[in-house]
Amino acid sequence: MLYFSLDNNLFITSHINFTEPDAPKSKSFLKIIFIESGTGIFFLNDKKHTYKNRDILMVPAYGNYSIEEYQETCLSTYAFLDPFSAENKLTDCLNWFNRIDTQQHLPHVFDRKKSEAKYDHRLIWNMYESIKKEYQKKRLFHSNLISAMAIICLRTAVRNLRKTSKSQPTHEDATFINDLINYIESHVHEPANVRVTALAKTFNMPKSSLSHFFKKNTGKSIYHYVLMNRLDRTKKKLENTDFTVAQIANQLGFTDESHLTRMFKKYFKTTPRAYREED
Repeated sequence: MLYFSLDNNLFITSHINFTEPDAPKSKSFLKIIFIESGTGIFFLNDKKHTYKNRDILMVPAYGNYSIEEYQETCLSTYAFLDPFSAENKLTDCLNWFNRIDTQQHLPHVFDRKKSEAKYDHRLIWNMYESIKKEYQKKRLFHSNLISAMAIICLRTAVRNLRKTSKSQPTHEDATFINDLINYIESHVHEPANVRVTALAKTFNMPKSSLSHFFKKNTGKSIYHYVLMNRLDRTKKKLENTDFTVAQIANQLGFTDESHLTRMFKKYFKTTPRAYREED
């Protein structure tokens, strides 16, 4: 077992045949397994996957896995521990790593039949070989280079997950939708940050998956939810403040007073000025 530092967090690698590496499971959050040679069946909990030479598998830290070989197998495992510190700056990837952790069934495999995934597959293998060489030679700045390459491995894994995903995240829907709604409501006055494209980037999801997930869990499109939230806030400001309609439009991210008035009348059958007078 080899140990070295990843930005003051432990990054563990092992070169093994068949057996589970003795990593501290209480801290490890993800393992990337490199099949250096051999073929066989990879069992993860109660599911199985047929692996082959040069496969890359991503498995959750708490998944119980074993191997039944067809051909003599040699594999290496990188176990990552707590990469979400301020130094590593990988918090934007958390939702996608949680997806692996909560599924805990079939390992995620880089599909070498798809050109983009094939490129990611080759990139991670290159990082793997370079990390081994840097650790063995221990030249100047080797630990810094190892840390940087390990993070490249993780970000490439996330990119591959995003490209191959065809469904919403499988971590707790209630938690995810609450996080999404809280984010929207905190940034509802910032149009650029609550567009579907921006939200998809923030939450590391394809736009179509995010839109479908939101509609399924709220019954509304993101656009409609944002608009109605702004209009409801407009009502409260009209009722409780002396701001002009133009000021309210600016505060809540409408294009201008005319835009706010048009939307307000469309949904409430009256203008903002008339609503204030009626109140």
